[in-house]
Amino acid sequence: MAQMHVTSESSTKMILELDPSWKAETSKTYAQSVKQGRGCLGYIALAFVLVLGVVGYSFFTNSIASLPWYFWAFAVVALVGGGIFTFIHLSFESSHKNEAEEAVVTFDLDSQQAIRVEKSNSGKIKQNEIKLEQVTQVLIHGDDLGHRLTVTLESQNNPPFNVNFDVFFDSRPMIELGKKLGEFIKKPVVFKVTDAGNPVSEETIQS
Repeated sequence: MAQMHVTSESSTKMILELDPSWKAETSKTYAQSVKQGRGCLGYIALAFVLVLGVVGYSFFTNSIASLPWYFWAFAVVALVGGGIFTFIHLSFESSHKNEAEEAVVTFDLDSQQAIRVEKSNSGKIKQNEIKLEQVTQVLIHGDDLGHRLTVTLESQNNPPFNVNFDVFFDSRPMIELGKKLGEFIKKPVVFKVTDAGNPVSEETIQS
């Protein structure tokens, strides 16, 4: 499912917005990851408190040497496992936190500018823009290993301007969007395929 879809189009302006189903899915996934993660982190915190409580009590009563081996085994598993889970969860939550909850891409021929305004699940708003006169081509890039398909505006002195993203199963809808966009801003359209970053094919499909 592509992230963005054309929602408005005239002779001088084209607007793409985040697909409602994509928006609902990413918001739901983020909310679930936060809820599940906090629940598990609560159990881990409780395990840590119990371990520290037993060790502290045993230390002050001079009975720490009498603690059974399986307590230390539990303590090690709780500490190491809890640390690994916390790291994985925070990384997972961070990745979903930065995913777009709302996004709008506007191409304006009057101002000769493309603007992408994006609001992430964390509430952070990011805006990117590029002058259309600086764009050299519309690039449709499919990477088989990552199964990613992207449409970007390429230029010499700017990073790629992100327009759309999809899973690389059926490239036809993204190719059609790339051609539509290339015709609208009067730029050539290139379709490139790589595998793990290694070039497989590249061709200009619309000049």
